[in-house]
Amino acid sequence: MIKIFVTTTMFLMAVFFVSCGHSHDHDPDECGGHGHLHGNKCHCDNGYKLDPDDSTNCIKDEEERAWECEDGKDGWERCTDNKIQYCHIVEGMEPHFHWGQDCQKDGYECVEVKDGEAVCVDKS
Repeated sequence: MIKIFVTTTMFLMAVFFVSCGHSHDHDPDECGGHGHLHGNKCHCDNGYKLDPDDSTNCIKDEEERAWECEDGKDGWERCTDNKIQYCHIVEGMEPHFHWGQDCQKDGYECVEVKDGEAVCVDKS
């Protein structure tokens, strides 16, 4: 009786956690096939950036980079389009960037002060 109760409880807990947990599977057409949606905004895969005309789409990032988001660079920052981006690594997902501070909106310029560190600077 106890064994059945424990087994049933463990099964129900597993079903609960799987159904309530965050799935990293996403629609292959989501974000142009190069990222995943968080609300109404894409988090784009390496080599892609948020489409400035459509926050639900990722486009090829043609800008040359000194480094890419990859293992060992979680939290690293860089400047893109005068905004800070930071590398985010989550097990089971492709490494990807998130947007940080919008330097231009705040009246500053994004500057990479060293590898993996970017800041907004008042250059006036």
